[in-house]
Amino acid sequence: MKKALKALKKPELLSQQIVGEIEQSIRERKFKSGEKLPTENEFCELFSVSRTAVREALGNLSARGLVTIRKGSGVYVNEINANHALDSLNFYFATSEDSSLILQAIKARQLFEPGIAAQAAMHRTIGVLDLLELNLQELETCSHADIDNETDIDERFHTLIAKASGNSVVDILTRSLYNLTPSYKNKVFAKTDEIVRLQGEKEKLLRYHTGIFHAIRDQDSREAYYMMKEHLIHAEKNYYKMNNP
Repeated sequence: MKKALKALKKPELLSQQIVGEIEQSIRERKFKSGEKLPTENEFCELFSVSRTAVREALGNLSARGLVTIRKGSGVYVNEINANHALDSLNFYFATSEDSSLILQAIKARQLFEPGIAAQAAMHRTIGVLDLLELNLQELETCSHADIDNETDIDERFHTLIAKASGNSVVDILTRSLYNLTPSYKNKVFAKTDEIVRLQGEKEKLLRYHTGIFHAIRDQDSREAYYMMKEHLIHAEKNYYKMNNP
């Protein structure tokens, strides 16, 4: 049995305190992935609290993906991976009422994504190049009026470049920002019913993506940096144009 965790003394936030204690124990590997946690009764004794407080805490941990409650068996620590780590950030982005969030995301991408493209040019593999080329073909054949499909293709293009950088942390950290692509597209193009403008923007997107791909393919890190920077500057200009007509 684990060494008793410190007793909780403030009654007003018992379940939150229990959550904090168990989470800290998971962080410190006192409770490891796949391991069964103490029973409700044991937690009650460890924390000197009621079963209600323990059940609320375990329910909270389960909702956050840290543990799994198996009826008739017990509570087990989940294996924590990148998807679990990103859930909270994705939830924040999805529910945030900050009207400047999309613009700030574009500016954040301007700070580091050109560097990611430069790294991709140096570390890309034949497999990634094949996927990028296929992505370009999909973009070329996609109807300029099909914003949803174009958005999906666009998001996958940038995700592939992050993977091509050869840095797993870059791949993880960029996912949530790329998940904002649909919000950006809706913000910029939702009010646009001008076929000519949509066609023009689709052609510009294809031109930027093609230039970035060629630079990465040719291992020209300087050109990859420049093309990605220009691409994101254009995205910012589009945002201002549609939100400040």
